[in-house]
Formats: sequence, C-alpha cells, structure tokens
Amino acid sequence: MNPQVTFNQPGLYPITLISETSFGCKDTMVKPFEVFDPPVAVPLVTDPNACEGEGVQFNHASQNGVYYYWNFGDGYTATGPNPVHTYINSGTYTVQLIVEGPGGCTDTATITTPISVFESP
Repeated sequence: MNPQVTFNQPGLYPITLISETSFGCKDTMVKPFEVFDPPVAVPLVTDPNACEGEGVQFNHASQNGVYYYWNFGDGYTATGPNPVHTYINSGTYTVQLIVEGPGGCTDTATITTPISVFESP
C-alpha cells in the first residue's frame, strides 16, 4: 500500500505508520515531515545591453530560494544569487534561472528581455 497525501500549507506534520503482522502484533512509528513554501524564480538584469568582454550584472527577486543556478545562454553557467557574467561573443542570449528551495523543490524562469551583446569597436 502506498498512501498519498497533499499538504496545502507549509508546516511540520506528524506522519504515523502502523504495522501489523498476520499474528496481530503491532508497532507504531511517528516521524515529522516538513512542508516548505515553494520557491519562485524571478531573474533580473541591471542592463540587458553590453559590449563583448563587458560584465553583465544579474540579480534576482526570487522567493523561498536556497540555491541559485544560472544559465547564461552562451554555454556558461554560474551559481549564487547575483552573479556577473562576461559575454565573449556578440549576439542575443536568453538567460534562465533555476531556484531550489529548502525542501529540494525547484522553479525555473527566463529573463523577459534577452541580453544583447554588441561587437566592441
């Protein structure tokens, strides 16, 4: 038997398991189960325009995050809440942020304005 429960609110819930043998012997175990608020990823960029070799500041307004994983769209990634990334080649890049919450749940969001990197003079 694999019972399933849906928790609608964060909190600490006691989970009880009662086991019984075919001879009528019983044992009970109670373990706490913690439910967390889900993370919400909100990636931000200070200025979506840059020149080749110029650092671009990324920030976030995410909620309930513990770990932050950035994909800069050019094959490079970073961790941390507010990284600076330098684009080597000109082009347009789509940036994605994955936020992981304390319970291991994740949320993914893409920056609404693509990053435009222009050739350096």
